[in-house]
Amino acid sequence: MKKGVLTACSLLAMLGVSFSSQADSVLGIYAGARYHDLSVDGELGQSNGVTHFDFSDDQPSSFYIALEHPLPLLPNIKISSFDMSTKSDIQVEQGTWQYGGVEYPQGSTANVGFDVDFIDYTFYYEILDNDLVSVDFGLTARDLDGHTSSYTGQDAAPITQQFSGILPMLYTQVRVGIPTTPITLFADANYLSFKDSDARDIQAGIEYRLIDNITVDVNLQAGYRDMKLALDDLDNINTDINFKGWFAGIEVHF
Repeated sequence: MKKGVLTACSLLAMLGVSFSSQADSVLGIYAGARYHDLSVDGELGQSNGVTHFDFSDDQPSSFYIALEHPLPLLPNIKISSFDMSTKSDIQVEQGTWQYGGVEYPQGSTANVGFDVDFIDYTFYYEILDNDLVSVDFGLTARDLDGHTSSYTGQDAAPITQQFSGILPMLYTQVRVGIPTTPITLFADANYLSFKDSDARDIQAGIEYRLIDNITVDVNLQAGYRDMKLALDDLDNINTDINFKGWFAGIEVHF
């Protein structure tokens, strides 16, 4: 299934987009890693209802690698990964709360965990590429895999609910260099809105060129990331969760 989706995304990018861009004159490889400090908040539940949670903060890492080439009709490709884990406790104040086939009576404490990881396969074109401004545009296939867990905090094993899917998202990136300085401002976004599902992933920050020569470039990065994952009945899981916070990272360009 994954091969079919990736092939379809690649063909769509090749056939549906005919931009004439100024790509790298030689093959370029970008590799980067980022450390995040994120706060998490939102709603989680199943098709019969959701409940609001104040999730614990998390400090996940993300990694990416991109390949850019001078062939104008073929898209460049970027592969990135991200995973995070968070949890929350709620006190059932009245009635009962049902989740994962378990009924939590009034007065009990429900412990809920939320784990998600994804790999992004992005196919993009350089619409504009010069020393001052660069603009990329393309499509991302976000391969999402996660699970929720609920338990009472007693000896009983947690009840786990799996969910997975591939989200097609629009992708864009803008970079603006500050003349006569080693500083670049950047922002990139992935976005999806379909029926009752809504997902976004926006990053913006500043980059400092620590090393800049014909052999290798090394860039230090810092910025802010804002993610939303609102999914409607994905494997019987409903989410409306926001991840927000700062990041710091490093990028190497060969």
